[in-house]
Amino acid sequence: MMYKKLPPAIEYVQQCLLFCGCDVVFGFDSLSGDFKVLKIAYERISAELVKLLVVQLYSFNSDLWKEIEVDIELPSLLFYSACPILISGPVIDGILFLDAVNTIIAFHLHDELFGLIPYPSFMHTRKSDVLDYEGSVAVVLETVVEGSLDKKEVGLWTVDSVSDEIFWKKILTFDAGLEAIEWVFVYCGAHKFVGNTRSGTVLYDYKKKETKHIKLPSKTFPVKVLKHTQSF
Repeated sequence: MMYKKLPPAIEYVQQCLLFCGCDVVFGFDSLSGDFKVLKIAYERISAELVKLLVVQLYSFNSDLWKEIEVDIELPSLLFYSACPILISGPVIDGILFLDAVNTIIAFHLHDELFGLIPYPSFMHTRKSDVLDYEGSVAVVLETVVEGSLDKKEVGLWTVDSVSDEIFWKKILTFDAGLEAIEWVFVYCGAHKFVGNTRSGTVLYDYKKKETKHIKLPSKTFPVKVLKHTQSF
């Protein structure tokens, strides 16, 4: 039950040169017991091109911002052409996962290093944020059923790594009786997902194959659904 106002970050350029300001994401480094804030600043070069300007990291323990080196190519992967945004995902085993264009960016909060996880090469449509499924990085994908040209299914896929080679593994298929899934926000544990369907926001239990509609306050819609302790 506390809050802290962060000191100003390091200034490099005038704010007017930045497009949509900076993206800021947050995570907890359990190895050093330190809350950290990752700030990625960028500028627009042209109508279709944006350039990574600087990456800074704030440490709660030191109460300081510092610039960190990016040792992999991020600019072409970080940004959507219409509006450059970076979507924060879960922290799993000390790694903060960020949703970007055609890839997942992994940032190790303790070692302060970046890595990339490419999405599957087979044809698919994303149907979720980056999820934490029982301690594994996961996404919901709509894919064509094997042996069929027009039949599709929605399933949960996780990332596995063997000898530094990354591959995707399907864990489960969502019940065909569930209304068309538009987007899955979060996995809550105990076999339950929260997502949007054609008729609104639902809590879906894939073991019981039960769907319960979540009644939201009037004139509202979910922007981001978070898991908090045993609830959401």
